[in-house]
Amino acid sequence: MIDLYAITGDQILAISSDWPELLFSGPDRVERETRTLVKRFHPDVGGSDDVFHRIMQLRDAGIELAQRGYWRTPGELRVTGDDGKTRIIRYHKAVDFGLGTAYIGVTKIAYAIHIDYADLAENASRTVGAFDFPSAEI
Repeated sequence: MIDLYAITGDQILAISSDWPELLFSGPDRVERETRTLVKRFHPDVGGSDDVFHRIMQLRDAGIELAQRGYWRTPGELRVTGDDGKTRIIRYHKAVDFGLGTAYIGVTKIAYAIHIDYADLAENASRTVGAFDFPSAEI
């Protein structure tokens, strides 16, 4: 969680406007935490216009995500399976690659493949599933 009293203007500017979850601690705290940040970074108290505007962009994006029910928790990937169950995959790093995004955790790697490449993912799954291993442990 970010310390709102220690974060710098440069750190705020480095947050992409489509990831307000990296600044705010939860969807129900966006307004309250925005007020805390505005007290520090408003141009009238010596803050930068750019930082103030980024805070407002992140606030607006955060409110919209919360209203739509799309708030993401950094480091968690929520996946709903064909069975209707939602699973949470915790990851340390997300890496974009040509076909989608790889989410790398301690013991698991999850791949989110763009729909345009679904046929390639299905073919890869069939191919790997057909591998013959010398023992169950492998």
